[in-house]
Formats: sequence, structure tokens, C-alpha cells
Amino acid sequence: MTNILKNLLTIFVTTLIGLILGEIILRIAGISYPVFYTYDELRGRALSPYKEGWQRNEGEAYVRINSLGYRDIEHFVEKPPNTFRIAVLGDSFTEARQVALENTFVSYLQHHLNMCPALVDKSVEVFNFGVSGYGTTQELLTLRHHGWQFSPDMVLLAVWSGNDITDNSKKFPGDQLRPYYILKNSELVLDNSWKSPWIHFFYEIVHYSRLMEVINYVIRKQKFRSLIEQKRKVKTIAKEPGLNNNIYSPPKNPAWQEAWLITEKLFSQIHKETQEHNAIFVLAILPTSRQVHPNAIKRKIFQKQLGVEDLFYPDRRIRTYGEKEGFLVITLAERLQRIATEKAIFLHGFKNTAMGTGHWNETGHRFAGELLVRDLCEKIFNKK
Repeated sequence: MTNILKNLLTIFVTTLIGLILGEIILRIAGISYPVFYTYDELRGRALSPYKEGWQRNEGEAYVRINSLGYRDIEHFVEKPPNTFRIAVLGDSFTEARQVALENTFVSYLQHHLNMCPALVDKSVEVFNFGVSGYGTTQELLTLRHHGWQFSPDMVLLAVWSGNDITDNSKKFPGDQLRPYYILKNSELVLDNSWKSPWIHFFYEIVHYSRLMEVINYVIRKQKFRSLIEQKRKVKTIAKEPGLNNNIYSPPKNPAWQEAWLITEKLFSQIHKETQEHNAIFVLAILPTSRQVHPNAIKRKIFQKQLGVEDLFYPDRRIRTYGEKEGFLVITLAERLQRIATEKAIFLHGFKNTAMGTGHWNETGHRFAGELLVRDLCEKIFNKK
């Protein structure tokens, strides 16, 4: 028994020394794969305040998180006189850590909305509350938790149809360590059964250890490679990571029907709360890369494989719902498709991943920003 204990102690000490040396070497070499998330009691996870570092998995950008936990500059809580504020809610397309902050569509709104005649004499402030991986539930909770304290005059909900619908239902694979709204007697009820002390423990460790950063990076990289390998084995144009191809057609089963119903009820709830705060609610639908691929032949092949007439079902459905509920829905996909086709440019993708897939590159953000500014000027501020 004494020998066994000695051997165990030797293994423990040797392992500990190895871990310490590994940590020292990584820090001296400046090797870091920052994890920008932290545990959040309300939303499952959030961006870690003051975290900063390079992101090079897709595109390349230096990312800084502000004191509230968003990829944005610092803002005063009190709204200055003659100021028009816009709170932008969204997921990874809104957070946009693939490009420099000044090249995001949110920044484009900040710098170009003054071209609207109604805003010429006003100071415009645009807040980026986007967090990668968020569904509409977390975006609603973000609005309540941080958004309203800044007294926004407009709430812009940026919906990415690629996965926002499935992100709003527990019945689909995905991150289960977050809150969901479920339906009880046709009413939304918040389900907080996700809470776990272990996820909090993991986030705390990974923020203080370069070794844990490397391990986390390797695991995520391996998952991404597995998805790419699955795509190669499929003889059709397979779905992108994080995107469900069923989004391009009407719901085919009860799970999809419920996911759409929950999502639409969440849109209505945000609209209702926005009205209660005497603000304007606008919903913008951000396109998937398939919808705006510059090669028309590839788009047709994809449509044929899916058995759909076009790729704009989610855009039409949400626009129709907005008309019924009385809020503006801005659709970008068809116009961005024309731009991409006419100019033969990719709005999605990067050299270190694959062009035509994934998130918006700088070009995608710029053209999306232009369209959003134009629509807001014509359909909202022109009426004021």
C-alpha cells in the first residue's frame, strides 16, 4: 500500500510539474487561443467583460469586449440630449468577431445613419448587443438585462434564418446549457432547467489557463474538421456547420412547427416590450450564404437537391408575420443575391476557411449596412 501511494504521489507531482512547465512555455511563447465566453446566470453564457485577443479561426480580427460583456465600445448609460439610440440584438453575425469592429454592419449604421434627413441634426448611437450562439430567447433576455437601461429609441433584431429558428427550441440538437421558452397552453414559459455548476467551473478555469485554451481550441477544431469531412462524404451540397437546410421549406413535422411558433411569439414579445418603452421595433433578416452565393448555377443545384422552388421561404414567412403584427421586417437576401451575382463577389467566407460559406466578410457587412441604412431612412425616418 505504501508503494502504491508513493507511485501515485510521484505521478501526481510529475503531472503537476508538466502542467506548470507547459503553462510557462505557452505564456513565454505568447501562444493564446482566448475563450471569450463566461458563465452567465441569466443567459447561460455571455462574453467575458474586458476580454481581448486575436481571433483567427475564421477571418482575422483583434477582439475587445467592453465592461458589460459585448463587442462594442463603452457607452454612457444616460442618454445625451438630441441623441437617437439603436439597440441591435443578434448572434454571431451581429457580434461579427470575424472582421474588425469598424468594418461590421453595426458600425456602418453608426457612421451612416446621419444621412437620413430626420437624423441630420441628431447624434446617432448604435449599441451592439450581439453574442455568438444566441437565439431569440437570449436576445430578449439581453434586452431586458442591459438594453433598456440605455433608453434606446429603436430595437433592431437581426435574425439569421440559418439557425435562429432551431436555436429557439429544445427539441433540436445544440447548446442545451441555456434558457429556452417552451409553450404551455399556447403561452411562452421560461425554462431554466439548464443551469449547471459544472459549466461555470469550466469557464472559470479556461480563462486562467493557456493549456485549457489550447485544449479547447483543439477540440473545437476537431469538431469543425469532422463536419467538413461529413460534407465530403455526402454527394449533395451538404449543409454548413450550424445551418439546418430544412429552413428553406415549410415545417415538415411538429418539432419544426413548434419551433416556428415559439420564434414568432418571441418576435411579438420583443415588439410588445418595445412599444411599452415607446421605442420602434424593426426586424432584419440576415441571409445564409446559400441564398447569396454569386454562382446562379450552384444555387439552382442546391435548390434542386432540396426540392424547393427558391431559397427565400424564411424571409417571406417572417415578413408576412411582421405585416400581420404591425412591425417592419427588412429582408436582405434577394437584394444581396443580386449584388453578389452582378459583381461576382463573395459576401461570405474568408481565405483561411472557404469563400462563399460561413459568416459575412468585410464586403458582406458593407453591402448589408448600405441596404439597412437605405431601408431605415426610407421606411422609418422618412415618416418622422
